Amino acid sequence: MTPEEIVILVRVLAALVVGASIGFESTFHGRPAGFRTHSLVCLASSLLMLVTVYQNQWMTIVPLDAIRTDPTRMAQGIMTAPSRPLPCSRRFDSSSDASPPSSTRTIPSPSRATR
Repeated sequence: MTPEEIVILVRVLAALVVGASIGFESTFHGRPAGFRTHSLVCLASSLLMLVTVYQNQWMTIVPLDAIRTDPTRMAQGIMTAPSRPLPCSRRFDSSSDASPPSSTRTIPSPSRATR
């Protein structure tokens, strides 16, 4: 292994260890995002940053003018993405009087008599 590959491997393993430790603490306190979620998020973030940093060295066939990388923009995207709520993450509170959003209504299944 080259020294560069060792550095990459150490960074990926460090991200996995940090994510696992954060996830273990989260699981210990009973939060929904636990060990597996935090491990995968940290691993994916590390891999995305490594691809951004080493993109010019790994993609030698593509002309340098075609690749426009900015590691700081990738880091900004990684840091802000988990804080954005997903459209499907809205939950309907059953204790309220409001009806659920129309996107969550179910279509009745056909009855057996029509078959």
